[in-house]
Amino acid sequence: MSRWIGRSRSWTVASLLAALVAAGSGAASASASETAAPATLYLEVVLNGTVQPGLAAFELREGRLWADAQTLRGLRFRADAGTDAAWVDVSGLPGVSVDYDASRQRVALEVPLRLLDLAPAVLGAPAETVPAATASTGLLLNYDLYASAARGGTRALSGYGELRAFSAGGTWSHSGIVQGSDPGRHWRHEAVRLDSVWSKALPERMLALHVGDTLTRGPDWARSTYIGGIQLTRDFSLQPYRLTMPLPSFYGEAAAPSAIELYVDGMRQYGGQLTAGPFQLNAAPTVSGAGLAQVVLTDALGRVTTFEFPFYATPLLLQRGLSDFSIEAGFVRRDRGQTSFDYAGDPMASGLYRYGLSDRLTVEAHAETREGTAVAGGGFHLLLGMAGVLSASQAHSRHEGRAGSLTSLGYVLRERRFQVGVQGTITDGAYRDVASAFGRPPPRTSARALLGVDGGTSGNFGLVYAHLRYPDETASRYASLSWSRSIAGTAALNLNFNRNLDDAADRSVFLGFTMSLGRAQLGASLQHERGADTLSVDATRPIPGDGGVGWRVQARGGEVGGGIAEVGWRGPWAQVLAGVQALDETRFAYASLGGALVRIAGHTFATRRVDDAFAVVSTAGMADVPVLLENRPIGRTDEDGVLLVTPLNAYQRNRIGISPLNLPADVRIDEVERSVVPMRGTGTHVGFALETLHSLSLSLVDAAGRPLPAGSRIRREGGADGVVGYDGQVYLEGIEADVWLEVDLPTGRCRARVARPAPPATTITEPLTCR
Repeated sequence: MSRWIGRSRSWTVASLLAALVAAGSGAASASASETAAPATLYLEVVLNGTVQPGLAAFELREGRLWADAQTLRGLRFRADAGTDAAWVDVSGLPGVSVDYDASRQRVALEVPLRLLDLAPAVLGAPAETVPAATASTGLLLNYDLYASAARGGTRALSGYGELRAFSAGGTWSHSGIVQGSDPGRHWRHEAVRLDSVWSKALPERMLALHVGDTLTRGPDWARSTYIGGIQLTRDFSLQPYRLTMPLPSFYGEAAAPSAIELYVDGMRQYGGQLTAGPFQLNAAPTVSGAGLAQVVLTDALGRVTTFEFPFYATPLLLQRGLSDFSIEAGFVRRDRGQTSFDYAGDPMASGLYRYGLSDRLTVEAHAETREGTAVAGGGFHLLLGMAGVLSASQAHSRHEGRAGSLTSLGYVLRERRFQVGVQGTITDGAYRDVASAFGRPPPRTSARALLGVDGGTSGNFGLVYAHLRYPDETASRYASLSWSRSIAGTAALNLNFNRNLDDAADRSVFLGFTMSLGRAQLGASLQHERGADTLSVDATRPIPGDGGVGWRVQARGGEVGGGIAEVGWRGPWAQVLAGVQALDETRFAYASLGGALVRIAGHTFATRRVDDAFAVVSTAGMADVPVLLENRPIGRTDEDGVLLVTPLNAYQRNRIGISPLNLPADVRIDEVERSVVPMRGTGTHVGFALETLHSLSLSLVDAAGRPLPAGSRIRREGGADGVVGYDGQVYLEGIEADVWLEVDLPTGRCRARVARPAPPATTITEPLTCR
């Protein structure tokens, strides 16, 4: 029995040990199984230093992050970067660094750019939005008057005027000149109409419509004519923020988020921020011709990377896909400026079309016709990389049954230190255009060549050659050599030599010197022409653009001696100039007056000549309010609370504001600045809502001199209720006259009479007793 018991105990212990071992083994297996099970995580991702939008799904397997193809595509991994498997060990990708922060539920990935499919970040692209332009209804009269009186009694008077009516629907302009003279017996005068035209602009489409007197458009090889008719044309000036020539584009890659700067020929043109990845920087060139751009990247650690890009910019080209055109039809105007209504009896029509086939090639076509004459031709402008621009044109005409042709070829290269330009045009046969019927025919040969060299400290050199020959006439050939040099930044010296290559006697030499003396300028020149010498010395102080006084004096000696003295003043309502001149035996005095009269928004203004847009600022009848244009004081409102602001830039944003610093304390202003976009040649009304609150600050005390309790309600007839503040302080609005106040107190009611102080006072300093 005892042996059985002993064996039984031994078996039981062994069984228990085996069970424990088995249980331990099972627990270990279960623990290992739980460790191997993947955990799904939704993490914030920082890719190459840039926080990505939203959360990305990962799985944590044995301490390593795995991602499926959808997650990697969302992070813009390339499909051929080894990410096409169902699940990918992110840290196992070549060159990828993973930093998982479990406490912040964030993962930072450093990924080589070759593994990412990133679209280039486009920087410096011009704004596509076109600001809405406005115009009020009004009238404008520009005028210029000139009078002179010579020794011997001869007097002359002339005037120019432009009457302009404008509104949001368009602009009507009518201009003319009046001339009169008195040679000593009686006055003779005449009046001539210049132009009458109605214009309508469509800024969103860059289109302009002109009905009336206008000038036809054409390429360089075609001649323009004045017509009375209709013209529909592309007008790029309606969107001044848009560039028409191709923009130099600079491509690169940033390995980390960086600050980016662009320098063109050493001048900073752009600055911004850039995320990691490829980028495309478009920049508006500030130079025409060849230039050197530098793109500088600076990352968070201060490491600087510089890229250099040569480029060539020219206004001869249009951006790819951009078109330019003009269509005209009407009657050619003859003797403009001499007669008022002399138009040809036969109608004419012309058209121009230009198109940017690419950023390197722009093509153009032109045609014009009238009775008995027809012209058609085309050409191109081709950018030869950094070697300049080549231009060529060919046109054919038929005039009264006879054919003719025109061929034009040109080349221009502008470098930083020199420029070269050549252009030549020849006609063959009976080539005639529409303008030929009203003047000289096109030249048989026309050529010019230009060479300019920047010699640095040696100065600038220029050489020009011109050749011109009309049918049945002898050729004219001229050459010009010039040199100029700046001295100490305040003075300049220039020398010019001109010669007619077909007439040795027709030549001239000019030597000039100018020096800046603060606001004034001093100049001297010596000229030799056809055997005659002239020496002149002059001093000038230009009339300031914002208004003020200017003057000019000049003394001449040599073949023709004498002098000139004049003084001018530019004020808010006009510009006046007066002077005397004595040259050889000629003596006369002269004076001029120029300005404008404007009727808009119910007010009439006298101002300086208005060539572009303007605005009328109103301040709800409040006078003497300072008005700012681009944060610069421009004037103060008059007694009616209005001010005419000129000039403004048409179709551009002009910031007009008022300064509230000098306004009474009880004036409320909803806004102090407005962005104004006026139409060309028109005025717009800019109203600022200023409201006088007639406010009053005072304090109330009881019969014992103690401040009334805070929170007590105040009632008054014909006005809003109020509340007593701490220490009995009270603020009320709309107090235009004496008033009685009734105050609800915890112990009853009391009344106090308020005597309104004389403006501009808004405070009663002595406490008022409420009884």
